[in-house]
Amino acid sequence: MKSVLISIQPKWVKKIASGEKTIEVRKTRPKLETPFKCYIYCTEGDALAYPCINYPKFDIHRANNGTLKGRLMTKKEREQSDYLYANGKVIGEYVCDKVYDLRYVPTVYYGKPAGTYEEMICNSSCLSVDQIKEYAKGRDIYGWYISELKIYDKPKELSEFWTVKCTNKKVGCFDCKVKPNCIKTITRPPQSWCYVESLGE
Repeated sequence: MKSVLISIQPKWVKKIASGEKTIEVRKTRPKLETPFKCYIYCTEGDALAYPCINYPKFDIHRANNGTLKGRLMTKKEREQSDYLYANGKVIGEYVCDKVYDLRYVPTVYYGKPAGTYEEMICNSSCLSVDQIKEYAKGRDIYGWYISELKIYDKPKELSEFWTVKCTNKKVGCFDCKVKPNCIKTITRPPQSWCYVESLGE
């Protein structure tokens, strides 16, 4: 089944893992019917100690909703510790069961001020209206709703994920798994997101 691998910065990964962030804002959306699965790739940057129940060295606690929490660490702390890190790993997955069209309103429309987005989207995405406006630059964008979040006990490597690139235009890329040269292992993270095959779990 076709799914999505999405790159997310550590500070947002932390908010997703804590349950605080329930909408991921993007400039594009997959050509998939909802619901579809999204695998969360934690990018480099601020070190994020991995919230793993199998590693008792971590200072881990659960939020009220049961999700696991990690903490951001400096580069120096990361170098001097024995912690397992989420950076550069796939740390979990969620089901996107709704994609909101975030329409930019260039003029006053039905009583809304010019150039605003829905307040609910802002609250759920942990972004202010100004941050969304800066990101969108006057274009329509999309809010991917995060549900059924699952944080892995151990992060997965990018090499565990693969996609199908088929040059046969008579069939869709994901209909041609019989050709070994069409199966491509993911070796580098997407800038935003990319299609992958769902893991057999």
